Amino acid sequence: MFWTKGEHSKKNLRGNWQEEDLQNAMRVARTSKLSANTAAIHYKVLRRTLRAYLAESKESKSKLGRKTVLSPQQEKELSKRIIRLAQTGCPITLKVLRMFVFT
Repeated sequence: MFWTKGEHSKKNLRGNWQEEDLQNAMRVARTSKLSANTAAIHYKVLRRTLRAYLAESKESKSKLGRKTVLSPQQEKELSKRIIRLAQTGCPITLKVLRMFVFT
């Protein structure tokens, strides 16, 4: 099944592909059985994504979005602190929150 022009919208395709499809498309494009564009269409991976992964020699799917500032443990401790302060009647301000996070 191939995509045709106008069949999809760009707003909901980001990261909407399977890692197995990407690896198959990369394998086919590297062995020159298909061009990168044709492999992207055939395996339903975005063309620019496939080209980027081929250029950077990546093998697996990257995380979307920004990298986190806090570890999961730090987030849990911070949320407990925020809840405790709110329960005592002293809600936290943005300035204080930033002080807790970045110091």
